[in-house]
Amino acid sequence: GAMMPSGADKVIRVEYTTVIGSTMTRIHAEPNRNVIQRGENVKPDSHLLEKGIVRRQHIGVLAEQGIDRVDVRIPPLIGIIATGTELKDPGEKLASGQIFNSNGLQLCAQVAHIGGRYRYYGIVDDTEAALVELLKTAAAECDIVVLSGGVSMGDYDYVLSAIAAVGAEILFHHVAVKPGKPMLFAEREGTYFVGLPGNPVSTFVLFEVMVQPFIYHLMGISAEPVLFSGYLAEELRRRDTSRVEFRPVALRSDKVFPVEYHGSSHLHALSRANGLIRIDQGVERLPEGSRVDVRQI
Repeated sequence: GAMMPSGADKVIRVEYTTVIGSTMTRIHAEPNRNVIQRGENVKPDSHLLEKGIVRRQHIGVLAEQGIDRVDVRIPPLIGIIATGTELKDPGEKLASGQIFNSNGLQLCAQVAHIGGRYRYYGIVDDTEAALVELLKTAAAECDIVVLSGGVSMGDYDYVLSAIAAVGAEILFHHVAVKPGKPMLFAEREGTYFVGLPGNPVSTFVLFEVMVQPFIYHLMGISAEPVLFSGYLAEELRRRDTSRVEFRPVALRSDKVFPVEYHGSSHLHALSRANGLIRIDQGVERLPEGSRVDVRQI
């Protein structure tokens, strides 16, 4: 878009003209002015961008206005710990009774997906002493420490006692959410501790619906989840209505298809889903054709 020459009030597309020698002739009528007025896209002194996450489309807007620097908040550093003596990392050999560690790497990916920073501390054995030592290190280096596993009431679930042992105040332990009831949240001198259940769907869902908004909160921004509306392709029923439940679904066009889902250990169900629907407390049945909001994942 070049500046209009003085006295001109219209631009004719070059393909609507022909040039012979030094003479240009219009061969088609030009119905439009094809003029962008100064300040038409952004008015002087208008609000350019809302406070929030700097996304790729914002970079062009800033550059268009000649802005080469903006003040931003550095995302909090998230420490990630996977608890469980039975865990092995992918690529290692499994002995009897061992499983691969999916939660630790999954949490790293979830933090990275929202543009966050993380430090992965790997797997810690199910002993209180080992967990306390690692928590001390992570708390000294990170703003939020997220742990998976060890938050229930089993003989080898030491997360609650270990977090208390490093001097953190337990703010809550258990939430009325399915999957993910035994979630734990604690704080010590501005460092936060989040204990997530070991079942991988619980870990994934609680990060999406609770941990991610908290990270944004610490950055001083409110980031609402992306919701799409659709109609249930089949009826959904459940027996336990005491908690809010998040179910994995596949949204195709305006149809919402519940995916095969066996519970909070069924991680593969998420690979077939592109969203979560919320079922409120007290709701036992969502009929086929119900209009539902789908939270994008």
